[in-house]
Amino acid sequence: MKHRLVGLTAMLLVLPVVCLAETNNLTKLPIVRIGIARDGPSIRFPANVDLFKREIVDLTSGEFDVRFPLDKTIHGSWTIAGVKRAVDLLLADPEVDLIVALGPNVSNEVLQRRSFPKPVIAPIVIDAELQGVPLKDGTSGVKNLTYINSFTSFDRDMKAFLEVVRFRRLAVLVGSLALESVPSLRQKVRRVGFEYTIDIEIVPVDTSSEEALDALPPGTDAVYVTPLLRFTPTEFEKLVSGLIERNLPSFSMWGRDEVETGILAGVAPRSDFQRLARRVALDVQSILLGEDAGLLEVAFPRGSELTINMATARAIGVYPPWKVLTEAEPLNEAVEDIERRYTLDSAVREAIAANLDLAA
Repeated sequence: MKHRLVGLTAMLLVLPVVCLAETNNLTKLPIVRIGIARDGPSIRFPANVDLFKREIVDLTSGEFDVRFPLDKTIHGSWTIAGVKRAVDLLLADPEVDLIVALGPNVSNEVLQRRSFPKPVIAPIVIDAELQGVPLKDGTSGVKNLTYINSFTSFDRDMKAFLEVVRFRRLAVLVGSLALESVPSLRQKVRRVGFEYTIDIEIVPVDTSSEEALDALPPGTDAVYVTPLLRFTPTEFEKLVSGLIERNLPSFSMWGRDEVETGILAGVAPRSDFQRLARRVALDVQSILLGEDAGLLEVAFPRGSELTINMATARAIGVYPPWKVLTEAEPLNEAVEDIERRYTLDSAVREAIAANLDLAA
């Protein structure tokens, strides 16, 4: 009897522990390990990787235990071979369940492939048409692949730029890695130049504003600036100042953010990394819940609005047509360095004093 009581007591003590363990097992969330591929070390936008991670974790919390192992975040050291290696390593890694390609060049590398053993998201597509990305009924149509198309268009930008100011010889500043990643870029850009009867020269750029400015071809009378992600903010400001000193009209593919820095004009609205990160998080959630990445919508309309920096326009002696100004959003309209100021009364008096007919 005594042994039975001891056994019963032991059972009662162990039972709650077993039940607790069973409850924990039932509520344990599925672990998901996400790998991140980047072009190189973050330079212009160092906080963006953390922003994307945070949005993904916040949205999927309660459904999945999403983790970003440090050794699964790989960059390509700003080289084409490095970018390919980063993508290959993550695709082959059995401990990576999903990949996010956080960079225009790694996104392009992913978009040139047609076979994926695991889901991949390429959220930074610079110009889908120029890059020749896959598209089928609004999706990639490729199993395990989705991307985000923000509808940036070189052709659209050229039309807007020529409405702001006329030019004949355009220099396009492009990161060297982007030129290597998209070999057909030169041909496609020149085709647009032929359509608008302008000469276009592509200028490879790395990290130096001085080298970029020195490389501008003789006779250049306008400059188009693509996203130069290897430039530090200081180097980009030097580039803008150099273009203004040379009285060269400039247009930014990136859009309003760079127009505020001093680029003459741009069509793309202010970049919204928060919204982009949330869209990536939604794609991640859909994939983890069982949807094929290849069937997710790729459209991500940002809209368009021509923005013109009027301080830059005055500095380089460019005066956009009135029709363009009425439809654009001008920045820095107020002229601050005015030596003489008039009231309506003083203007009339001075006009009368200077009127030769009245003096006669």
